[in-house]
Amino acid sequence: MRRLLGGTFAAAVLISLPLRCALAVGDFGPDTCMDGFVWREACGPSDHVCVLPQVRQQAHSDNSQAPSRRQPGGGPFGPDTCKQGFVWREACGPGDHVCVTPDVRSQAAADNRAAGQRLKHPFCQRLAQTIVAQQQVNFQNRCLLTGVTWQNSSDANFRLCMNGSSVDMERIVDGQSGMLQTCLFCKTAPPDDPRCVQFPH
Repeated sequence: MRRLLGGTFAAAVLISLPLRCALAVGDFGPDTCMDGFVWREACGPSDHVCVLPQVRQQAHSDNSQAPSRRQPGGGPFGPDTCKQGFVWREACGPGDHVCVTPDVRSQAAADNRAAGQRLKHPFCQRLAQTIVAQQQVNFQNRCLLTGVTWQNSSDANFRLCMNGSSVDMERIVDGQSGMLQTCLFCKTAPPDDPRCVQFPH
């Protein structure tokens, strides 16, 4: 029972979840954009920041023109030094050295800041990420908690959320969080602390 307590609670709740519509046709998991937005894919297919279609097209155009916008022979910033009038885009971090106009760089930064507000299912996306983070703490601290949601798959937990009720899914996350806090407390608590009978020392 010790190893299954957190997972048993989660499984029991999931069994009683009132089902609602599963992912709609055309949805792409936790990073699905709300209507009117598409993945930017400026730095490849894993760039799932949601942007307007014209911004995605701009990124594709900038990528195709990147070689012609670099300073021939390099410059003070190495071989990726941009010609005058251009700056690094940095849409996907400091390693994104595609040379763009300053307004495009500003647009990329603004899109990054707004990314969380443009998801089609923001609640389930955040909840799935939280569950994965909790599982990592569970694993790193050898708390031995197992069950339906104790896994590293953000996509799997997202789908559980989409097929359940938000109230019950929040309860699962709160329950897992409580179990983790108890486990972490028990790592340094006296061996005879009654709160720690289910956790190994």
